[in-house]
Amino acid sequence: MRRDGRSIFSEPMAERTAALRPAVGSSPERAAVLDSLEREGEMYRKFRKSYGYTCDVMQRPARN
Repeated sequence: MRRDGRSIFSEPMAERTAALRPAVGSSPERAAVLDSLEREGEMYRKFRKSYGYTCDVMQRPARN
């Protein structure tokens, strides 16, 4: 069975953020982090055909 980004990343993240939400309490900083993660999941669900991640490796030129 082929697994996509939704089943590997987005759905587990949504479950985890929902589980952590009660522990946030009155901390606006913690709530902002969870809000950001939830928006990321929404973006993936909405634009999953053109949404993804890249990893870029760069090297600085040597100084002379």
